[in-house]
Amino acid sequence: MKRPTWTPHITAQVRTAAVAAVVFVVTAALLLFVPVPYVMYSPGNAYDIFAKDEHGRPTVAVDGVTTYPISGELRMTTVSVTRSDARLTLPEVLFGHVAPSRDVLPRSSVYPDEDKSPEQVRTEEQQMMDTSQQEAIVAAVRAADMPIEERPVIAGVITGGPADGILVPGDFIVAVHGERVRATSDVPDRVQTHRPGDDVTLSVIGESDENPQDVTVPVEEGPDGAPRIGVTVSTGYRYEPDVTFGVKESIGGPSAGLIFALGIYDQLTPGDLVAGRDIAGTGTIDVDGNVGPIGGIREKIHGAQDAGAQMFLVPGENCPDVRGMATDIDLVRVDTLDGAIDALSGDAALPRC
Repeated sequence: MKRPTWTPHITAQVRTAAVAAVVFVVTAALLLFVPVPYVMYSPGNAYDIFAKDEHGRPTVAVDGVTTYPISGELRMTTVSVTRSDARLTLPEVLFGHVAPSRDVLPRSSVYPDEDKSPEQVRTEEQQMMDTSQQEAIVAAVRAADMPIEERPVIAGVITGGPADGILVPGDFIVAVHGERVRATSDVPDRVQTHRPGDDVTLSVIGESDENPQDVTVPVEEGPDGAPRIGVTVSTGYRYEPDVTFGVKESIGGPSAGLIFALGIYDQLTPGDLVAGRDIAGTGTIDVDGNVGPIGGIREKIHGAQDAGAQMFLVPGENCPDVRGMATDIDLVRVDTLDGAIDALSGDAALPRC
Protein backbone atom coordinates (compact mmCIF):
# COMPACT_ATOMS: atom_id res chain seq x y z
CA MET A 1 0.00 0.00 0.00
CA LYS A 2 1.40 3.38 -1.02
CA ARG A 3 1.68 5.94 1.73
CA PRO A 4 0.26 9.43 1.06
CA THR A 5 2.83 12.25 0.67
CA TRP A 6 2.59 15.47 2.68
CA THR A 7 3.05 18.78 0.89
CA PRO A 8 3.62 21.79 3.17
CA HIS A 9 1.22 24.63 2.65
CA ILE A 10 2.95 28.06 2.63
CA THR A 11 0.48 30.74 3.55
CA ALA A 12 0.61 34.37 2.42
CA GLN A 13 1.55 35.38 5.95
CA VAL A 14 4.58 33.08 5.90
CA ARG A 15 5.70 34.44 2.53
CA THR A 16 5.35 38.01 3.80
CA ALA A 17 7.33 37.19 6.93
CA ALA A 18 10.10 35.55 4.88
CA VAL A 19 10.35 38.49 2.51
CA ALA A 20 10.41 40.89 5.47
CA ALA A 21 13.19 38.89 7.09
CA VAL A 22 15.29 38.99 3.92
CA VAL A 23 14.69 42.72 3.54
CA PHE A 24 15.68 43.24 7.17
CA VAL A 25 18.90 41.26 6.79
CA VAL A 26 19.85 43.09 3.59
CA THR A 27 19.03 46.48 5.12
CA ALA A 28 21.03 45.66 8.24
CA ALA A 29 23.99 44.60 6.10
CA LEU A 30 23.79 47.84 4.14
CA LEU A 31 23.66 49.90 7.33
CA LEU A 32 26.62 48.01 8.75
CA PHE A 33 28.90 48.02 5.74
CA VAL A 34 27.90 50.70 3.22
CA PRO A 35 30.03 53.86 3.72
CA VAL A 36 28.37 57.15 4.64
CA PRO A 37 29.66 60.66 3.75
CA TYR A 38 31.09 61.64 7.13
CA VAL A 39 34.51 62.09 8.72
CA MET A 40 35.43 61.49 12.36
CA TYR A 41 37.75 63.54 14.55
CA SER A 42 39.45 61.67 17.42
CA PRO A 43 42.04 62.81 19.99
CA GLY A 44 45.60 62.69 18.69
CA ASN A 45 48.96 62.90 20.43
CA ALA A 46 50.21 65.97 22.25
CA TYR A 47 53.90 66.40 21.41
CA ASP A 48 56.29 68.32 23.66
CA ILE A 49 58.25 70.57 21.29
CA PHE A 50 61.03 70.90 23.90
CA ALA A 51 61.54 67.11 24.10
CA LYS A 52 64.98 66.02 22.88
CA ASP A 53 65.49 63.58 20.03
CA GLU A 54 68.24 60.96 19.82
CA HIS A 55 70.70 63.73 18.91
CA GLY A 56 69.80 65.83 21.94
CA ARG A 57 67.91 68.46 19.93
CA PRO A 58 64.36 69.66 20.64
CA THR A 59 61.60 69.46 18.04
CA VAL A 60 61.92 73.23 17.62
CA ALA A 61 65.60 74.18 17.83
CA VAL A 62 67.12 77.67 17.67
CA ASP A 63 70.75 78.25 16.66
CA GLY A 64 72.94 81.15 15.55
CA VAL A 65 72.04 83.46 18.43
CA THR A 66 72.15 83.47 22.22
CA THR A 67 69.43 81.21 23.62
CA TYR A 68 68.15 80.75 27.15
CA PRO A 69 67.36 77.63 29.22
CA ILE A 70 63.77 76.44 29.44
CA SER A 71 61.91 73.97 31.63
CA GLY A 72 58.61 72.18 31.48
CA GLU A 73 56.59 70.91 28.52
CA LEU A 74 55.05 72.92 25.70
CA ARG A 75 52.79 70.67 23.65
CA MET A 76 51.59 70.94 20.07
CA THR A 77 48.32 69.05 19.86
CA THR A 78 47.01 66.94 17.01
CA VAL A 79 43.76 65.36 15.97
CA SER A 80 43.26 62.01 14.28
CA VAL A 81 41.06 62.43 11.19
CA THR A 82 39.51 59.83 8.92
CA ARG A 83 41.84 59.63 5.90
CA SER A 84 40.70 61.00 2.58
CA ASP A 85 40.86 57.49 1.08
CA ALA A 86 38.91 55.86 3.96
CA ARG A 87 35.18 55.72 4.67
CA LEU A 88 33.02 55.48 7.79
CA THR A 89 30.05 53.18 8.27
CA LEU A 90 26.81 54.20 9.98
CA PRO A 91 27.63 52.45 13.30
CA GLU A 92 30.94 54.32 13.41
CA VAL A 93 29.17 57.62 12.78
CA LEU A 94 26.63 56.91 15.52
CA PHE A 95 29.46 56.09 17.92
CA GLY A 96 31.20 59.33 17.01
CA HIS A 97 28.05 61.31 17.77
CA VAL A 98 27.67 59.92 21.29
CA ALA A 99 31.34 59.60 22.32
CA PRO A 100 32.40 62.70 24.31
CA SER A 101 35.92 62.69 22.83
CA ARG A 102 34.83 62.25 19.21
CA ASP A 103 33.20 64.49 16.64
CA VAL A 104 31.61 63.72 13.29
CA LEU A 105 31.50 66.18 10.40
CA PRO A 106 30.16 66.05 6.84
CA ARG A 107 32.89 64.73 4.58
CA SER A 108 32.53 67.70 2.23
CA SER A 109 33.53 70.13 5.01
CA VAL A 110 36.88 68.37 5.51
CA TYR A 111 37.60 67.11 1.99
CA PRO A 112 35.71 69.48 -0.35
CA ASP A 113 37.47 68.20 -3.46
CA GLU A 114 36.82 64.48 -3.86
CA ASP A 115 39.01 64.38 -6.97
CA LYS A 116 42.19 64.98 -4.96
CA SER A 117 44.32 61.93 -4.30
CA PRO A 118 45.52 61.10 -0.78
CA GLU A 119 49.01 62.16 -1.89
CA GLN A 120 47.71 65.58 -2.97
CA VAL A 121 45.91 66.02 0.34
CA ARG A 122 49.07 65.14 2.29
CA THR A 123 51.17 67.50 0.15
CA GLU A 124 48.80 70.39 0.79
CA GLU A 125 48.75 69.67 4.52
CA GLN A 126 52.56 69.62 4.56
CA GLN A 127 52.70 72.92 2.68
CA MET A 128 50.40 74.45 5.29
CA MET A 129 52.69 73.12 8.01
CA ASP A 130 55.75 74.63 6.29
CA THR A 131 54.02 78.00 5.94
CA SER A 132 52.94 78.00 9.58
CA GLN A 133 56.51 77.29 10.68
CA GLN A 134 57.89 80.21 8.70
CA GLU A 135 55.19 82.56 9.96
CA ALA A 136 55.81 81.39 13.53
CA ILE A 137 59.49 82.27 13.22
CA VAL A 138 58.73 85.79 11.99
CA ALA A 139 56.10 86.36 14.69
CA ALA A 140 58.44 85.10 17.44
CA VAL A 141 61.44 87.14 16.25
CA ARG A 142 59.28 90.27 16.16
CA ALA A 143 57.86 89.55 19.62
CA ALA A 144 61.42 89.16 20.92
CA ASP A 145 62.28 92.63 19.50
CA MET A 146 65.07 91.22 17.35
CA PRO A 147 66.03 92.77 13.99
CA ILE A 148 64.06 91.52 11.02
CA GLU A 149 64.15 92.74 7.45
CA GLU A 150 61.36 92.46 4.88
CA ARG A 151 62.34 91.96 1.24
CA PRO A 152 60.69 90.68 -1.93
CA VAL A 153 61.46 87.00 -2.38
CA ILE A 154 61.03 84.55 -5.23
CA ALA A 155 58.06 82.37 -4.24
CA GLY A 156 57.87 80.30 -7.41
CA VAL A 157 59.47 79.86 -10.82
CA ILE A 158 57.46 78.86 -13.90
CA THR A 159 58.88 75.67 -15.38
CA GLY A 160 60.32 76.43 -18.80
CA GLY A 161 59.98 80.18 -18.22
CA PRO A 162 62.78 82.75 -18.67
CA ALA A 163 63.92 82.52 -15.03
CA ASP A 164 63.90 78.70 -14.89
CA GLY A 165 67.41 77.57 -13.97
CA ILE A 166 68.49 81.13 -13.10
CA LEU A 167 66.35 81.97 -10.06
CA VAL A 168 65.05 79.61 -7.38
CA PRO A 169 62.37 79.98 -4.71
CA GLY A 170 63.89 81.63 -1.65
CA ASP A 171 66.10 84.09 -3.55
CA PHE A 172 65.76 87.57 -2.06
CA ILE A 173 65.55 90.38 -4.61
CA VAL A 174 67.55 93.48 -3.69
CA ALA A 175 67.38 95.44 -6.96
CA VAL A 176 66.00 95.24 -10.50
CA HIS A 177 68.20 96.77 -13.18
CA GLY A 178 70.08 98.79 -10.57
CA GLU A 179 66.99 100.17 -8.82
CA ARG A 180 66.46 98.98 -5.24
CA VAL A 181 63.17 97.24 -4.52
CA ARG A 182 61.46 97.17 -1.13
CA ALA A 183 57.86 96.12 -1.77
CA THR A 184 56.65 93.00 -3.58
CA SER A 185 54.92 95.13 -6.22
CA ASP A 186 58.21 96.88 -7.06
CA VAL A 187 59.52 93.80 -8.90
CA PRO A 188 56.83 93.45 -11.62
CA ASP A 189 56.67 97.25 -11.90
CA ARG A 190 60.40 97.38 -12.74
CA VAL A 191 60.24 94.36 -15.07
CA GLN A 192 57.35 95.85 -17.02
CA THR A 193 59.40 98.90 -17.96
CA HIS A 194 61.23 96.51 -20.34
CA ARG A 195 60.06 94.92 -23.56
CA PRO A 196 59.86 91.23 -24.45
CA GLY A 197 63.24 90.22 -25.81
CA ASP A 198 65.14 92.56 -23.47
CA ASP A 199 67.36 91.30 -20.68
CA VAL A 200 66.82 92.49 -17.13
CA THR A 201 69.44 92.33 -14.37
CA LEU A 202 68.37 91.33 -10.86
CA SER A 203 70.50 91.59 -7.73
CA VAL A 204 69.59 88.61 -5.55
CA ILE A 205 70.74 87.03 -2.32
CA GLY A 206 70.48 83.23 -2.32
CA GLU A 207 70.12 81.10 0.77
CA SER A 208 73.88 80.50 0.94
CA ASP A 209 74.90 84.04 -0.07
CA GLU A 210 76.01 86.85 2.20
CA ASN A 211 76.11 89.51 -0.49
CA PRO A 212 73.92 90.23 -3.54
CA GLN A 213 74.79 88.55 -6.82
CA ASP A 214 73.74 89.94 -10.21
CA VAL A 215 71.90 87.63 -12.61
CA THR A 216 70.49 88.36 -16.05
CA VAL A 217 67.03 87.10 -17.05
CA PRO A 218 65.39 87.50 -20.47
CA VAL A 219 61.98 89.17 -20.61
CA GLU A 220 59.08 87.46 -22.40
CA GLU A 221 55.50 88.40 -23.18
CA GLY A 222 53.01 86.91 -20.73
CA PRO A 223 49.54 85.56 -21.57
CA ASP A 224 48.06 88.98 -20.79
CA GLY A 225 50.55 90.71 -23.08
CA ALA A 226 52.57 92.20 -20.23
CA PRO A 227 56.35 91.68 -19.99
CA ARG A 228 57.37 89.06 -17.43
CA ILE A 229 60.31 86.90 -16.36
CA GLY A 230 58.28 83.87 -15.22
CA VAL A 231 58.35 84.16 -11.43
CA THR A 232 55.93 84.82 -8.60
CA VAL A 233 57.07 87.17 -5.86
CA SER A 234 55.99 87.42 -2.23
CA THR A 235 57.25 89.08 0.96
CA GLY A 236 60.27 87.38 2.51
CA TYR A 237 62.06 87.94 5.79
CA ARG A 238 65.69 87.90 6.84
CA TYR A 239 66.63 87.45 10.50
CA GLU A 240 69.54 86.18 12.51
CA PRO A 241 68.15 83.11 14.34
CA ASP A 242 68.43 79.77 12.54
CA VAL A 243 65.32 77.79 13.46
CA THR A 244 64.84 74.13 12.54
CA PHE A 245 61.86 71.85 13.04
CA GLY A 246 61.88 68.13 13.70
CA VAL A 247 58.16 67.52 13.27
CA LYS A 248 57.09 64.12 11.95
CA GLU A 249 56.20 64.12 8.25
CA SER A 250 52.85 62.54 9.05
CA ILE A 251 51.77 65.73 10.86
CA GLY A 252 50.44 68.51 8.65
CA GLY A 253 48.28 71.60 8.68
CA PRO A 254 48.71 75.09 10.13
CA SER A 255 47.32 74.64 13.64
CA ALA A 256 50.64 74.37 15.53
CA GLY A 257 51.69 77.91 14.60
CA LEU A 258 51.00 79.45 18.03
CA ILE A 259 52.90 76.74 19.93
CA PHE A 260 55.85 76.96 17.51
CA ALA A 261 56.01 80.74 18.00
CA LEU A 262 55.88 80.43 21.80
CA GLY A 263 58.63 77.80 21.77
CA ILE A 264 60.88 79.96 19.61
CA TYR A 265 60.19 83.09 21.67
CA ASP A 266 60.93 81.27 24.94
CA GLN A 267 64.35 80.22 23.64
CA LEU A 268 65.17 83.69 22.31
CA THR A 269 64.35 85.65 25.47
CA PRO A 270 65.65 85.67 29.06
CA GLY A 271 63.42 84.12 31.67
CA ASP A 272 61.47 80.90 31.50
CA LEU A 273 58.02 81.39 30.01
CA VAL A 274 56.78 77.84 30.52
CA ALA A 275 58.50 77.70 33.92
CA GLY A 276 58.25 73.98 34.63
CA ARG A 277 54.57 73.70 33.75
CA ASP A 278 52.91 71.34 31.30
CA ILE A 279 51.18 73.59 28.77
CA ALA A 280 49.38 72.62 25.58
CA GLY A 281 47.58 74.63 22.94
CA THR A 282 46.68 75.16 19.34
CA GLY A 283 45.99 77.92 16.84
CA THR A 284 47.24 79.27 13.55
CA ILE A 285 49.47 82.31 13.55
CA ASP A 286 50.41 84.98 11.02
CA VAL A 287 53.57 87.07 10.77
CA ASP A 288 51.93 89.82 12.84
CA GLY A 289 51.25 87.43 15.71
CA ASN A 290 47.48 87.09 15.25
CA VAL A 291 46.11 83.73 16.42
CA GLY A 292 43.44 82.05 14.28
CA PRO A 293 40.90 79.27 14.86
CA ILE A 294 41.36 75.59 14.05
CA GLY A 295 39.27 72.43 13.74
CA GLY A 296 39.02 69.58 16.24
CA ILE A 297 39.47 71.78 19.31
CA ARG A 298 37.63 69.44 21.70
CA GLU A 299 39.58 66.41 20.52
CA LYS A 300 42.85 68.30 20.99
CA ILE A 301 41.89 69.24 24.54
CA HIS A 302 41.08 65.59 25.31
CA GLY A 303 44.45 64.55 23.88
CA ALA A 304 46.27 67.18 25.95
CA GLN A 305 44.45 66.09 29.09
CA ASP A 306 45.44 62.47 28.46
CA ALA A 307 49.07 63.64 28.11
CA GLY A 308 48.96 65.39 31.51
CA ALA A 309 48.77 69.05 30.44
CA GLN A 310 47.65 71.54 33.08
CA MET A 311 46.74 74.44 30.80
CA PHE A 312 45.41 74.69 27.25
CA LEU A 313 45.72 77.80 25.08
CA VAL A 314 42.50 78.18 23.05
CA PRO A 315 42.20 80.53 20.06
CA GLY A 316 39.62 83.16 20.92
CA GLU A 317 37.41 82.27 17.96
CA ASN A 318 37.26 78.66 19.19
CA CYS A 319 35.99 79.61 22.67
CA PRO A 320 32.31 79.08 21.75
CA ASP A 321 33.24 75.51 20.73
CA VAL A 322 34.48 74.58 24.22
CA ARG A 323 31.90 76.23 26.44
CA GLY A 324 30.35 73.70 28.77
CA MET A 325 33.06 71.15 28.03
CA ALA A 326 33.91 68.89 30.98
CA THR A 327 37.69 68.99 31.46
CA ASP A 328 40.23 69.36 34.24
CA ILE A 329 42.51 71.53 32.08
CA ASP A 330 42.60 75.28 32.59
CA LEU A 331 41.28 76.73 29.28
CA VAL A 332 42.95 80.08 28.53
CA ARG A 333 41.79 82.32 25.69
CA VAL A 334 44.47 83.76 23.37
CA ASP A 335 43.98 86.11 20.43
CA THR A 336 47.58 87.17 19.78
CA LEU A 337 51.08 85.91 20.46
CA ASP A 338 51.70 88.88 22.77
CA GLY A 339 48.55 88.00 24.68
CA ALA A 340 49.69 84.40 25.07
CA ILE A 341 53.11 85.59 26.32
CA ASP A 342 51.44 87.87 28.87
CA ALA A 343 49.15 85.06 30.04
CA LEU A 344 52.03 82.63 30.55
CA SER A 345 54.34 85.17 32.17
CA GLY A 346 51.75 86.19 34.76
CA ASP A 347 51.83 89.83 33.64
CA ALA A 348 48.07 89.83 33.23
CA ALA A 349 45.04 88.00 34.58
CA LEU A 350 44.37 84.82 32.67
CA PRO A 351 41.60 85.39 30.11
CA ARG A 352 39.14 82.50 30.11
CA CYS A 353 36.94 81.01 27.45
